[in-house]
Amino acid sequence: MSHMTLIDLLPVLFIMLVGLPHGAGDGLLAFKSFQPTTKGWVIFVASYLVIAGMVLVLWYFFPVLGLLLFLIQSLIHFGLGDVSATDTIAKGAQSQSRTHYWARIIAMGCGPVLLIPLFHPIPVNDVFILISGQAASYLILFIIFLIPIWLAAFGIMLSYLPKTGGSEVTLLLLLVALYFILPPLWSFAIYFCCVHSFRHFRVLNTQIEGGFIKLGHFGQILLFSALPIALIFLFALQAQDHFSEALITGLFIGLAALTVPHMVLVDGLRKH
Repeated sequence: MSHMTLIDLLPVLFIMLVGLPHGAGDGLLAFKSFQPTTKGWVIFVASYLVIAGMVLVLWYFFPVLGLLLFLIQSLIHFGLGDVSATDTIAKGAQSQSRTHYWARIIAMGCGPVLLIPLFHPIPVNDVFILISGQAASYLILFIIFLIPIWLAAFGIMLSYLPKTGGSEVTLLLLLVALYFILPPLWSFAIYFCCVHSFRHFRVLNTQIEGGFIKLGHFGQILLFSALPIALIFLFALQAQDHFSEALITGLFIGLAALTVPHMVLVDGLRKH
């Protein structure tokens, strides 16, 4: 990967400072759902960190497997999150059948995971190699072969248009255009921050009694965000002449580590 300028790093900073903190609301959600005691809080935070640490260990020893699992879990989490947010907030695209439900999850979740590599294989492959080594380049081939699954899911969504309306399909088509036109980091940053994270906060607002937009809640979100952001920056700074590459590596491995406990909590509670 060629040396990156500050302009090139803007989407990376956008993801780190705007997108990453959406997971910091997990503490608010846990408090609302479990009403933990002080001991319970210690157990919750310790469990969160242990799970994230296990992901980091896995990535250290098996980086390609770590990246593969990250892509799979991202696909599932993005799909579940987008479908749930649409049903909770918009209340106009509820699933008409089990097949339609899973088609919506696959079509929405596969967008950033499959379509961005399809439209921009060379720069995405560079990022894969950067964070997981040369062997990770083979993942691009597997991703391209999965495109028919996305097309089938999108076709099912289209078949239900008369019953569901076109808002969800319109958003998906706009995102596809975004993935095609913009560079990979920019399109992912806009999706992750402006669609996924924004929707997550809106749904969280409906789940926290009295709304979460309070000074104390913002303080907790900032507190939980500060530690991973600081660690990512420290990791990048130690690379010195390769700061940009290390920042990208630290960001995506950090996202992978935090996504697992985030999914366990958010998607687990959503299921129940």
